[in-house]
Amino acid sequence: GPSGSVYGLERSSRFLDFAKAKVVERGLHHVRFAELDLMTDDWDTDNFDSVWCRWVASFVSSPELLVSNISASLKPGGSVIFHEYADYRTWRFAPRRPVLEDFVIRVMSSWRESGGEPDAALSLLSLLSNSGFKIRHVQPLVFSVAPHDFLWQWPAAFVKSNVNRLLELAQADASWVHEVQQEFAAAEADPSTLMITPMVLEIIAEL
Repeated sequence: GPSGSVYGLERSSRFLDFAKAKVVERGLHHVRFAELDLMTDDWDTDNFDSVWCRWVASFVSSPELLVSNISASLKPGGSVIFHEYADYRTWRFAPRRPVLEDFVIRVMSSWRESGGEPDAALSLLSLLSNSGFKIRHVQPLVFSVAPHDFLWQWPAAFVKSNVNRLLELAQADASWVHEVQQEFAAAEADPSTLMITPMVLEIIAEL
């Protein structure tokens, strides 16, 4: 609303630069940002109406601390909305693409090696309940998309950037990266292809 405000927390300066540019582009004056680590830095927030986390719990070292900090930042009756993965291996292609299935497995492994958990949503319900939240809504979100669909752009961009990340982490070699790129290009060029997106759990809870 006209009197409301949005406070964005992000540890990547590159992502923040993008967000700030978009805010300027759209003429939004009620949005501010802070560059910080949710696990180690002071959020400097309290009395918020709502907190929204999308693909956050999967990457932090302690979902318990994340939920605790969210609870501390909300006013009584405040709500939190999570969009987190519940079964990342459901990311599949029809017809099947074995190299892309291997890509999914390697992505999951890389997240776990860095202290995260791809299927973080599975632990959130109990963590929220233990922190005094009431679960108001839970719904799995899975989409079936074709190459011409707008939604295809999200996982397509992820594949293109993360094959290089896996290469940098020494969890893949250049030959494998090329195979992934070739197989994804073949899927994208095939009008009969369907991509099943990884299952996200939408959770809405209230203090």
